[in-house]
Amino acid sequence: MSVWLTPDLMPFVGGTYFPPENKYGRPGFPLILQRISESWERDRARILESSADVMEQLRGQAGGAQAGADRVEAGVMDSAFQYFRRSFDSRLGGFGGAPKFPRPSGAQLPAALLETHGERRSFGHWSPPL
Repeated sequence: MSVWLTPDLMPFVGGTYFPPENKYGRPGFPLILQRISESWERDRARILESSADVMEQLRGQAGGAQAGADRVEAGVMDSAFQYFRRSFDSRLGGFGGAPKFPRPSGAQLPAALLETHGERRSFGHWSPPL
């Protein structure tokens, strides 16, 4: 994850992956940097305002959590496990096809099931260390 911050450490641009060069209709990292720089010089006030709005919304959502909101129902956990189990690549490891980026949520799910519901599950012959 790449996140660009204002001098006051407020995020204003972010993304999970930028290829090294422009390819397949996706801008490469150098072009992203160029566009961020141009936008910062041209529209700094708008960027700062937008960033402050986003942070305000995030603070509001984080502060508005209800008691028990951190609990996940067993059915939701089971659906998530089934999704990751179907997409697990037992031959090459990881989840899904190429490109394979790390998905900590998939690897941590069996441990979470054990902790929250007392169930030990694995993806084929692999299960994470507990």
